[in-house]
Amino acid sequence: MYKRLRLLAVLSGLLAIFFAGCGGAGSGAVSPESGTVGVKVIFPSQSEVQPTDLPQATRSVRIKLTPGVEPGTPGPAPGEAWKIERLLVSPPAGGPVSTLIYGVAAGWVNVLAQGFASTDGTGEVIAEASETINVLARQQTDVNLITEALCTSVVVNPTAVTLVPEETTSLEAKAYDADGNLLLGAAFDWSSSNQAVAVVEAGGKVTPAGIGLTTAQARERRTGKQAACAVTVAEWIDVATLSIPSTSDVGIMTPALATGERYRFVASGVWYPWGSTRRADAAWYESGDGLRWTESKSLQIDALEPAWIGTADGVTWAPHTPSLTTHTYRYYYVGTGVPVRVWQYDIKYVENTGSLSVVVQRHP
Repeated sequence: MYKRLRLLAVLSGLLAIFFAGCGGAGSGAVSPESGTVGVKVIFPSQSEVQPTDLPQATRSVRIKLTPGVEPGTPGPAPGEAWKIERLLVSPPAGGPVSTLIYGVAAGWVNVLAQGFASTDGTGEVIAEASETINVLARQQTDVNLITEALCTSVVVNPTAVTLVPEETTSLEAKAYDADGNLLLGAAFDWSSSNQAVAVVEAGGKVTPAGIGLTTAQARERRTGKQAACAVTVAEWIDVATLSIPSTSDVGIMTPALATGERYRFVASGVWYPWGSTRRADAAWYESGDGLRWTESKSLQIDALEPAWIGTADGVTWAPHTPSLTTHTYRYYYVGTGVPVRVWQYDIKYVENTGSLSVVVQRHP
């Protein structure tokens, strides 16, 4: 009887060493006061169109238990003095999967579940959930993990854009999970590779700062997945300069404008002496059925009060340059490009001399 007891004691010691060495209860020392943890993970049915838990691409979930601290307790994390891992494989038809993990040290424990598209728990993490639980000695503590799909790809629209110095635009970033479902509420950090060319604000607004090339990048905060847009900042391209005589209702035709391009008209002029009308308009109209406008067709030049020099016997008006207003116009053509007529009107002079010029510029 005494020999049998000695043999059992030796076998028990060997088994304890075996489990500690093989990681059966985890790597490192485990408190003799231990309990059992029941973990449940829900795999959605493969027929679901919009999974609410794990992405349908999930084929395995790796469970990891490590020492934890009571929620709300200040101080550093305890680290991985010991670790227990289990691998759960999704059944072909989907559905819930549960496991019991024995020999877990009593106390606060972190439970982490990570989903993978592989069946062996390797590769990119596509879903994740964690919970901190209090494991009681010699009892079973259950935890249900609701796994959240992670971002596996980011798309930025548009992927390339060309701006002029006074123009801004807004980019849009979207995050998708492993099933290709849009992840609502994803947060992004925006940046520019060359802030001397353009600055990218939170929300994706791009503001030019100089001429050149840069990359606007959106980085998903949780996973670090990112995508980019190539940004070019260039000057307007001069197409033609129209010199309009200082007589009323005189028109000049522009060159034919290319289909689908954006143009602007920059007008400037000098009038003197000053007459009775303090406004001059340079206007244009379409000369073909295929031309479509998205803004007003007229460019107004509002004149400042002219300088005044005079005596009681007479008045002399000094030369005057009106202030300018410029507009950008986008054209949509049904057919080929057509020219646009530009003319000045409603300008009255007293013994006038003066000129009006309009520069036609194309967006780069």
